[in-house]
Amino acid sequence: KSDPYLLALRTAGRVLPAVLIAGMIIVPLLRQIGLRLPFLPNERDMLFLSAALAMGPGLAVNLILKSYWGRPRPQDTTIFGGQEQFTIAWWPWGECSSNCSFVSGEASTAVFMMAIAALVPRRWRLRVLCAAAVWTIAISLNRIAFGAHFLSDVLISWTLTLAIISLVYLFVYSTAADSEGSQSKTSRTLAVSAE
Repeated sequence: KSDPYLLALRTAGRVLPAVLIAGMIIVPLLRQIGLRLPFLPNERDMLFLSAALAMGPGLAVNLILKSYWGRPRPQDTTIFGGQEQFTIAWWPWGECSSNCSFVSGEASTAVFMMAIAALVPRRWRLRVLCAAAVWTIAISLNRIAFGAHFLSDVLISWTLTLAIISLVYLFVYSTAADSEGSQSKTSRTLAVSAE
């Protein structure tokens, strides 16, 4: 816990999501004042990022699982010199009362960076995805090294967050395609009616 590199990585793991959230607030404000830059996400992309972040790392991981799942952190278990009994990942009735080990909030936020890869131009997508994967692994292994999470906490966090990101993506973009399709159908119907 005293290694300066691990501490710096932990700090970076907390700062980057804060920067992302600030960006999610600033981008709509820039659009409101009329600034239209090609690299800024559009409204639908912002909806996707905001909803995925709120529902994945926000609601499912930090507000529900970490608050109500009593799995103690590794450093707090008797296995590693702590006072609490080890519990398996799927057992919610452990001795931890708040901010527990299951699942990893920082791993969830780190894997959320992969959502950005879905929005970048195709020629950059693989590079962004690889960078997000390296970031996710580094942040997650750092949490394990600190004794804050078991590997299962991290893996389940990744899986849950990626599933939520995927569902939100499908909902936001399939709904958009449906509404665009119905708008063009309505336009065609109106055009035929006018003839």
